[in-house]
Amino acid sequence: MFKLSIKSLIIFFIYLNSAYANCSNEDTFKGKASLEYPKPTGFLAKAKATPDVIEKTKNLAKSKILESYINKCLDDRSKIEQYMRDKNNIDSQLDKFISVVRTKEQDDTNKRIYSVTLGGNVNAKIFETLLFGPGKVKGGKNTRMVALFVARKATSTKTKIYKDKETNIASVTQAAGSEKSVASDGSTTVVNKEVTAVAKIQKGGSTEKKRKSSQREWVIMPSSDLNKNILGVFSKSGYRGMSYKIFSKFCGTTPTSEVEQEFSQSDSLSEDTEFAIFTAIDEAARKQCKVKFFATGTMNVNTALPDTVNGGYSALVSVRADVKMFIPGEFPETVASIGPIQIRANGAEDNEAERNALDKAGKTAAQEIINTLRSAGIN
Repeated sequence: MFKLSIKSLIIFFIYLNSAYANCSNEDTFKGKASLEYPKPTGFLAKAKATPDVIEKTKNLAKSKILESYINKCLDDRSKIEQYMRDKNNIDSQLDKFISVVRTKEQDDTNKRIYSVTLGGNVNAKIFETLLFGPGKVKGGKNTRMVALFVARKATSTKTKIYKDKETNIASVTQAAGSEKSVASDGSTTVVNKEVTAVAKIQKGGSTEKKRKSSQREWVIMPSSDLNKNILGVFSKSGYRGMSYKIFSKFCGTTPTSEVEQEFSQSDSLSEDTEFAIFTAIDEAARKQCKVKFFATGTMNVNTALPDTVNGGYSALVSVRADVKMFIPGEFPETVASIGPIQIRANGAEDNEAERNALDKAGKTAAQEIINTLRSAGIN
């Protein structure tokens, strides 16, 4: 009976941020494995690793190559989760996407342990094809996806912290309604203001009150390029993408401006707006309005700051997204929920860094949506 002398399966950790590893099919990864083989049965037979032992040990080493590749190169949580779900099937097909370029063997006949160290390349495209199946969904009337992603930026935050003598407890939160201003170029800016004050009393000795007052203003950023990039990722994967701006006009539902105003105050749509959109899909007379997936997302953009290490500016974007699926005669079902994912990007100027971070965050969110749908077997 064979006895494994390799370490237990590595637990994979991944941090979804801007520092993705750059890997190529030419990168070499190392895998080591050992197997103890049984005593020879014949009286004069010498201990020696059999072809079966050698093959099993090399397969274990190849699985270690894959583990090294995943640890260094996989930047998507959904891919790791899918691999862990289908590990046995993927590991049975290692020869399809791992090419061994270096081999070092040792057969310790005294201890009856055969060891091998392999160096190999991983073909990422073949690996991901095995992971998620074909790269594109089959075209058809039920694969249309509407996308609505809104980017907002905190233009300013004012905070005051002070303390004084107080005998009462007070907790007040005040949210003012949205304010609109129209620029000279005709674009509309939506601003939301929120003020929060909290008081705490300590009894015994002196009575002290601590108060923190914060006011934050949000502005909706232009999102046409963002949504085009997201729809481009969906299109490359076989989905028939449609922007919400076109969908709302063509199919008769809540205008984009009203939806953006809601997102300036919340990370999700109101119940009334969701009902209006879902009703438009459910009761659509035009076949173009009968969509299967509706993807929404919010992106919070931090003001770009000088990058003291690399020069220029650095901006951080936090993105959340979800996808609802529509099946005739049934209620909408949330089939994918993404984030929060934080993406950082650089630029020579502050606005360039923010645009780069938005572009990267949008593409990352779109790809994670696709991978989540594929891993669940949803097309």
